[in-house]
Amino acid sequence: MPDHFSNINFRKRNLFILFEESVLLKLLKLLIIFLMMTIGGLVGSSVIAAETSVGLASPPAEYRLDDVRVLLTRHPGMRKAPIQQIELSGKGNATLKRDSTSVSFQYKTPQLLDLLNKLYSIRFFELPASYFVQRSIFLKDDGSIGTQIRRMMDAPSSSICFTVSTYEKCVSYGADGPHELRSIEQHLFSEAEYLTKSGVPAK
Repeated sequence: MPDHFSNINFRKRNLFILFEESVLLKLLKLLIIFLMMTIGGLVGSSVIAAETSVGLASPPAEYRLDDVRVLLTRHPGMRKAPIQQIELSGKGNATLKRDSTSVSFQYKTPQLLDLLNKLYSIRFFELPASYFVQRSIFLKDDGSIGTQIRRMMDAPSSSICFTVSTYEKCVSYGADGPHELRSIEQHLFSEAEYLTKSGVPAK
């Protein structure tokens, strides 16, 4: 009889141990799933935060066309020539200025969208703020390399500024380009000259 009862108790203990192991395995699986979801959420939050911080150096992903303003300025430098400026608004209004003379004209939505697409295509928003600081190297007498910085402050220059909401990006450059900005500049001034022939003086 004792052997019979001991066998029964032994089986009960084994069943209890198996039950405990089964419960522990289920709890462990639930814990692993919970940790994976938590880590995934943290990683997702980090990615969103990273994207947001990167976005600070770029225009908003979405914005209203009405809020867009593009300003193109030509500075004559040391030459005796007027400052020329074109201001384009997302509302369709535009102005061509030469010193004290100002003429308004209409700049339609398709034209402005074409200009904005050109700025995006040349990665305008990733360009340096100025192309007037040129760095070069030279060889010293002791064989080491030195760096020198040259600033072209008196040369004729141009600048393009894009503004929307609280974001603004401006790039200043000279006759050496970049070529893409020079091309946009020449096109805009030619276009403005043509459109202002029927324009009305700005108030």
